[in-house]
Amino acid sequence: MLSSFEITRERKIILSVGAVLLILGAIYRFYPMIGPLLTGSDDILVKQESIGRYQNVVSRDHQVAADHGRISRMLSRAEAGLLAGATESLAAVEIQNIINTIAAANNIKIDTMQVMRTRDADAVGYAMIPVRFTFGSNILQLKEILHRMEIHDKMLIVTEINIGMAVRTRPGELRATITVEGVMKKKGVTG
Repeated sequence: MLSSFEITRERKIILSVGAVLLILGAIYRFYPMIGPLLTGSDDILVKQESIGRYQNVVSRDHQVAADHGRISRMLSRAEAGLLAGATESLAAVEIQNIINTIAAANNIKIDTMQVMRTRDADAVGYAMIPVRFTFGSNILQLKEILHRMEIHDKMLIVTEINIGMAVRTRPGELRATITVEGVMKKKGVTG
């Protein structure tokens, strides 16, 4: 049966062209995997691009160091506004002293002062120390006490304020209950 299969010139040409097309198709398909092995110039280009990227990273190092210094200074300034007490009780005493100083400067007598339960701040590693106080004043004194708390060096946040007319006192006198929170860094937290 094989003797009847004769390779003629025409069939030789067809087989040769088919083999060449098959080899070209295999090269086209597998060139991305074996191409870098055959040519060294592509490898050099890839390495030059990598070196360029690394040089960009190194050149940005100076900018990163400058940004780090700037952010560290900002953090130091922000932490200067935190309460300095080593414990929550000492931080609450610091808030009470600030309130008493501001009230005395405005001729206001604090009727009651109460330290509330400490709560964790939104930022990890910080605590909010609330103090509630009640006093009687006129509207200008109230405005002045709120303004001085707002511009104080320590970070004081007025979280609650209730104002009403005082009963059985001078006309125009208000009764105010204000809750002020100060921020302190928890013990053992490094920044």
